[in-house]
Amino acid sequence: MRLSRRSVLRGLGGAAIALPLFEAMLPKKASAAGQPKRLVVLVNQNGAAMEGWRPSGGGFDLGTSAYLSPLAGYEAEVVLVDGVDCKAAQQQNHGVSGVAMLSGTRSGMPGAVEINGPSVDQRVAQVIGTETKKASLSLGLLCEEAYFAAGPGQRLPVQNDPFGVFTDLFSDTQTNTAELERIRKRRESVLDGAAADIERIKPKISAADQQKLDAHLTAVREVEKRLVAGLSCEPPASIGQPVDVWANESYITVTDVQLELIALALSCDVTRVAGLQWDGPGGTWDHFGSSWPEVVALGSQYSNMWVHDIGHESGEAHATIGRWFAGKVALLIDKLKARPEPDGSTLFDNTVILWANEMGEAGSHDPGNCPFLLAGGANSGLARNKHVSLPHPGYWGGGDGARSNNDLLLSVLRLFDIQDATFGDADFCSGPVTEIIA
Repeated sequence: MRLSRRSVLRGLGGAAIALPLFEAMLPKKASAAGQPKRLVVLVNQNGAAMEGWRPSGGGFDLGTSAYLSPLAGYEAEVVLVDGVDCKAAQQQNHGVSGVAMLSGTRSGMPGAVEINGPSVDQRVAQVIGTETKKASLSLGLLCEEAYFAAGPGQRLPVQNDPFGVFTDLFSDTQTNTAELERIRKRRESVLDGAAADIERIKPKISAADQQKLDAHLTAVREVEKRLVAGLSCEPPASIGQPVDVWANESYITVTDVQLELIALALSCDVTRVAGLQWDGPGGTWDHFGSSWPEVVALGSQYSNMWVHDIGHESGEAHATIGRWFAGKVALLIDKLKARPEPDGSTLFDNTVILWANEMGEAGSHDPGNCPFLLAGGANSGLARNKHVSLPHPGYWGGGDGARSNNDLLLSVLRLFDIQDATFGDADFCSGPVTEIIA
C-alpha cells in the first residue's frame, strides 16, 4: 500500500503533528534523539607539581593525589590525562601557554599575546549552541584576559559578575513561562485529540511502520516533557546577595555562585556550553593567598603573597590551592547530578567537563606534560575510571615523543560527534587521544 504524507495527515483530522517517513512513503530511516549533551570547560592558572598531582600507589585512587584528593570517590566518573605537551605555546610564558591550551594555536610574544583560532568550547558551541538562548557562557573570576575565543583575533570577554549574568539570562522568565505554557497546552491537546485517529491509521501501515510511528510519538512526548521541564525550571528570585566580585575576599563566594549559575543555565537549556576561567594569566596581579584560609593556615606570609608566587615559594601551599580547585570540580559534579532530566537521567549524565590548567610544572613555567581531568556521566562518551598517562620523554617540548593538547582537544570534539580532521595548528595534530573515548 502506498501512502502520501498528506493523506495520513488528512486522516488525523488535520492535526499538525510532524510525522516520520514511513516505508509506504519514502525510504528513509528515522533516528530518536536523546537528551542534549553539554560541555563545561574549567581552567585555572599556574600549573601543578606533577608528581604530587598524579595518584600514587599504582592504582587509580584520587585520594592519594596531593592535588586531587577532594575527588576521591568520583573515580568512576573521571579520566585523568598527563604526558600532554602544549606544543603551540613554544615558550615558557603564562599568557602564551594559556592561549594555546584551549585553542591549540600559536600566539605572539609576551605583550602581544593573541588567540589565533577558536577555543575548544567555542568550536563545540558552533555545533550545539544554535538552538539555545545563548550559544555559550564565558564566565570568570578576577579575570580580565580570557583564553576563550570565537576565532582568530576574537577573544571573548568573560563575565566576572554572576549576579548580572543571572539577571540577563532570566529577567524575562515570567513572560516566557506564560508563552511556553500556552504552547504546551496546545501541543498536548493536539496529541490527545489525534490519539483515536492514530489508532485507525495503524492497521493500514506495516508492522515496521507501526513501530516507527510509536517511536516517533514517544519522541514527540519527550519533546513535550522537555517543554514541561523548561516550565518547571523556575530560577530563584536571585542567586544570592551581590558582592564586590573584584574583591579578594569574595573569591570563594563568587566561585560558588558562578558554578550554581552554570548548573542553572544548563538545566534550563539557556545554553549547552559554559566556560569558567579562574584568574588571568599567572593569577590576577592583585589576587593574594588570603582568598584561602587553608593556605594562610600554613603561614601568615601567604596572606599578602601574590598567588603566582605561592607556587614558587611552597609546594605544600600550591597543592593546598590545587585541592581547593578540585573541591570545586566536585561541587559542580554534585550540582549537575542533583538536576534530573526528563528521561530520568541527570544533567551530569549528559555533560562533559574538561578541567585544564594554563601550564604543566608550576615552578618552571613549563607548558609540557600538562595536567588534564575530564569528567562525565553515563552518556558523556568518556572512557572513565582510568588514568591515561601518555608516553613523555620528561622534558619540555618533548617533540615527536609527546602528544599535543591539540590531540586531546580533538578528542573532546569527537565526544560531540564533531569530525574535524585537526584542531588548532595542524602541525601539532596526530589524531584524537582515543584512550579517553568509550
